[in-house]
Amino acid sequence: MATAARRVVRRPGDEPLRTPWYAGLDPSLTKYGVVLYHPGTGAVEHTVIKTKPPAPMEAPGLRFQEIGRMLKTCFGDKVVDIVCMERAAYNASGAYTGGLVHATTAVALVEIFGGDAVAARPALVASTTLKKFATGKGNSPKQAMLLGVYKKWGFETDDDNLADAFALSRLAATLRSGSDTKYEDECVKVVLDKWQP
Repeated sequence: MATAARRVVRRPGDEPLRTPWYAGLDPSLTKYGVVLYHPGTGAVEHTVIKTKPPAPMEAPGLRFQEIGRMLKTCFGDKVVDIVCMERAAYNASGAYTGGLVHATTAVALVEIFGGDAVAARPALVASTTLKKFATGKGNSPKQAMLLGVYKKWGFETDDDNLADAFALSRLAATLRSGSDTKYEDECVKVVLDKWQP
């Protein structure tokens, strides 16, 4: 079983093996939050992928293709260990479209990292688990998430998609490194019980 998303071959004279990044994905057809977090340096890279409805007579699948292309651009050549992605809400009004965005993401991750990589099998996280991990409470409103990620990690944003994606990236890193609090332990256990890396 691979522990990193990509294999890196090291030859004499090469720079040291790169340490992995951790990714958080908050998938949506209109505003898709992507955050890459590097615990070794504290670096954070983030973007919101925005797609527009197709023009008349244009194929609707082009939006999904654009998401796949943008994900490849976001990940670039980074070594990514674990990806956490917010799970689609059951009975949501956009459940069908959300399912298509998740499927698009799954295909893109396999293309980016290869089918045997851990990063190609994202850990799906329920919104209540994510909220509890970021704020200590599973029923926190969206505004509390914005404040929670700022107070807990110093990440400032006014975009709830990025706030969720950032918290997911930190949860991904915590799945590997271990947690600091009892409520974080509980969140990690919930995710690991359902995820098969």
